[in-house]
Amino acid sequence: MVEPLTKDYAEKLAQELDVYDDLKDKIYDLARKVIKNSKLCIYAVRRSNMEEAEKRLKEMEEMRTEMFKIAKDNPRLSTINMIFNADQEYVEAAAIYYFMKEGRFPTKEELETTVQEYIAGIMDAAGELLRIATDKMIAGDVEFAKKVRNVIEEIYLFMLHVNPRDYELRRKIDYVTNILNKLQEFIFYKEVMGPVKRITGSEE
Repeated sequence: MVEPLTKDYAEKLAQELDVYDDLKDKIYDLARKVIKNSKLCIYAVRRSNMEEAEKRLKEMEEMRTEMFKIAKDNPRLSTINMIFNADQEYVEAAAIYYFMKEGRFPTKEELETTVQEYIAGIMDAAGELLRIATDKMIAGDVEFAKKVRNVIEEIYLFMLHVNPRDYELRRKIDYVTNILNKLQEFIFYKEVMGPVKRITGSEE
């Protein structure tokens, strides 16, 4: 038999593949859990349950540490898209949590993430901020919605300065613009159209 294409060598490579596949499955499992916790963290923030949100955030941090440790030991594993998706979701959840708790966004360095995932996550946070602002407006808190509008505008201007060349990131800038316009429209209808309806007697 031609070297090294022997049965023994084949079995050795098969074992290495099994190890790789097991590690890949582990990364996918951790990434899915990070994504799930991200959504649960944001949902907890929307319900003003900051204790639950903090718990979910800490769980995500532990999962990310484990996920990155596995990927670091195998360069091929570090290129799995699921890792990037999970990290982006983590940034989004952390941004919402820190904004609602401390009125600020964490830096890339605080979150120990890459610039691409940080930028994407911060822009995605605009959508969740819109939902929170809408909830607040329904409860009568228009001033909070105005504060969120200003913050989303800051996100938009910040990203214009960052000026990413990546197509997907540039597309997200348009997403932030749409979110900003939508919130401005909601505020307009709440502040202007609402009183008009009350005057004309068309609002119950």
